[in-house]
Amino acid sequence: ADDERSCGMARRKRRVCFHGFAALLWILLIGVAAQPEWQEARRLQQMAVQAAEEALELQRKALDVMQKAQPEWKSNAKEAIEKVQFDASVLKKKDAVESERKRPLQTRIVAKKGSAWEDSFDMQAMVQLESDATAIAMWPRKEKRGLSKYVASSDTAGNVYVFDGDGNTVDEWKEDSVLVHDPTGSSTKRPKTKTLVFLERYKTKGMALVAGLEDGTMRVFDAQETRTKHPENRRRYLYNFQLVPQRKLLPPKNVIGIAKVSTCIQGSSSRIMGIDGAGTISLFNFDTGMFEGTARAPGRVVDVYGKATPLLFLENGIAKFDPQLLEVQFFTCEGLNGSTIVATQQDSQASARFYAVTSEMEILTIYATAKSRGREVCRVRARVPADLSNAGELKGMSTVKNYLLILGSRSISLFNTTLTKRGKYHVTPVLEAKIDGIGEQLGIDGSKHAIVAANGNADQGLAVALQGGYLINYRSVLPQPPKYKDKKRFLLLGQPIIIIGMAAFVLYQYRSKRKKYMSDFEQQERMAELFGQMKNMQSPDTSSPVHEGPSFTKETEASKEHVGSFQSRGKASDAKYDASDRARLMEKLSSLRSEHNSTPFPPFWSASEKKDM
Repeated sequence: ADDERSCGMARRKRRVCFHGFAALLWILLIGVAAQPEWQEARRLQQMAVQAAEEALELQRKALDVMQKAQPEWKSNAKEAIEKVQFDASVLKKKDAVESERKRPLQTRIVAKKGSAWEDSFDMQAMVQLESDATAIAMWPRKEKRGLSKYVASSDTAGNVYVFDGDGNTVDEWKEDSVLVHDPTGSSTKRPKTKTLVFLERYKTKGMALVAGLEDGTMRVFDAQETRTKHPENRRRYLYNFQLVPQRKLLPPKNVIGIAKVSTCIQGSSSRIMGIDGAGTISLFNFDTGMFEGTARAPGRVVDVYGKATPLLFLENGIAKFDPQLLEVQFFTCEGLNGSTIVATQQDSQASARFYAVTSEMEILTIYATAKSRGREVCRVRARVPADLSNAGELKGMSTVKNYLLILGSRSISLFNTTLTKRGKYHVTPVLEAKIDGIGEQLGIDGSKHAIVAANGNADQGLAVALQGGYLINYRSVLPQPPKYKDKKRFLLLGQPIIIIGMAAFVLYQYRSKRKKYMSDFEQQERMAELFGQMKNMQSPDTSSPVHEGPSFTKETEASKEHVGSFQSRGKASDAKYDASDRARLMEKLSSLRSEHNSTPFPPFWSASEKKDM
C-alpha cells in the first residue's frame, strides 16, 4: 500500500511538472510570435512623442508670430469668422429649403363640418318638461326671424306650458283635478291631451288655445298678449303673455276622444270643431261655448283645413263640412286610385296645395278646393315614392318654407317642394336625420329617445319633442329659391314703365272726357239761347226794348200815339212780327231736339223754362 501511494504521488509530480513545462513553452512561443508587434508599437510610441515635441515647438513659434502680428491677425480672424458664419447660415438655409421641399405634407383636422341636420336647422333652445310631451302648438304670428313668438306644449300629466322663442317659460297651467273618474267607474285616471292648437277668433282677432283631451272634452284658454313701453327705451316694447282658462266644452257621450281641433266661420261668429277618432264632428260656439250639434263623417278624419268651408281629408277621399246645415258631403279625389291616406299637410305657400303620405309609402301632391255653393275640385298632380323604412312609427307631417318634413319615431325625412319654372310640382328628397344624430348634437343618448310630437309654423320654425320630456325649438337655415332678385329687377325695370303707362292713360281719359263735356256744354248754351228767344217772342218785356227788329220799332212808335193797355201792345207786336224769322227759329229748335234728345237740361235753367218745353 505504501508503494502504491508513493507511486501515485510520483506520477502526480511528474504530471505537474509536465504541465508547467508546457505552459512555459507556450508563453515563450507567444512572446516570440508577438515580438514584431511590440517593436512596431514601441516605434509608433516614439514617433508620437517626437510629433508631440514638434507640435509644442510649432505652438511656441505660432505664439511668437501671433504676438508680433496680433492687430492684423485679429481683424483677419474676425473677417474669416464672419465669412464662415455667413457661409454656414447660407448652407443651413439651403438645407432647410431642400428638406422642406422633400418633406411630405402633414395636415391635421382642426374642425369638421357638422351633420346635414345641424347645417340645415339651427337649434334655438331646448327645455325639459316634467313628463313626456303629447302635443305641440305654434303661435300663428311670427317674429322677424321667422320663428313663432310662442310655442305651447302639453304633457302626459295634463299640464300646459307656453314658451317663447328662446325657451323661457312665459306661462303654465296645471290640472287642478288630478284624478277624474273613468266612464266605466272601475278606475280613475288623469286626462291626457291628444291635440293642441292656437285658434284665432273671427273679426275680433283674439287668440285662444284649445286642448283636446282623450276623454272627449276640450279646454279653451284665452291667450292674452299685452305690451308696455320699455322704461329705458321708449321705442321698444315689453310683451307679457298670460294663459287664462275660460271654459270646458263637453261633447255628447258618444264622442270617443278628440283627435283634431279646428275652427270654422258661420255667419258673423266663429265655431270650434272637435273631431274624434271615429269621425264624429262636435260644433261649439267660440264665444259662448254653447253646443250646437254634431255631424258624422263617412270615415276617419286624417286632418281638417279651412275656415269658411272646412275641408276634411279622409282615408279614402275628401269631404267638405257645412257648419250651417251640419252636413258632410263626400267627393272622390281624381288620381287617388284606391290609396289609403295616412297623413296630410298643407303647403306653406299655396293654400290649395296639399301633401299626403299613403300606406304604400308614397308622397302625393294634391290640389283640392271646395266652396259652400260651388264645384269641388280634388286632383292628384304628382305621386313620388319615398323611402321611409327607417322612419319607424309615423307621427305626422310638417312644413317649413318650401320644404316638407315627414316625422317618424326614429328619423325625420326632409323633401324639397319648390316649384320648377315649368310649373310642375317637384318633390325631391334632401336628407334623412336619424334620432341618434340628433341626440348626439343634444348630448343625450338617441337610442333611448324617440320623437313623440312635432309641429312647424310654415315659415322657419320647427319644434320637436323627444321622449324624456325634451322639447327642442329649431330655426330653418335651408336654402331658398332666388326670387327676391327677380322681384327687385321687376321693381327697378317694370315700375317706371307702369307709372308712365298709368299717367298716359289718365291723361287720355281726362282729355277725352273734357272734350265731350265742352261740346255738350256748348250745345246746351245754344239751346238755352234759342229757348230764350222763343220766350221773348211769346211774352216780351216792356221795361226794356228786347225786340230790336225794324217792324217792332215801327209798331212801338205808332203805339205811342194811342194810349192802350200792355196786352194790346203785346198782341199788336206779335201780330206784326216777322213770320219768316219765327219759322226759321222753330225749324232750328226742332233739329237740335232731334239730335240731342237725351241731353239733360242745363243746371242754370229755371223751372218755368223746363215747363215751357
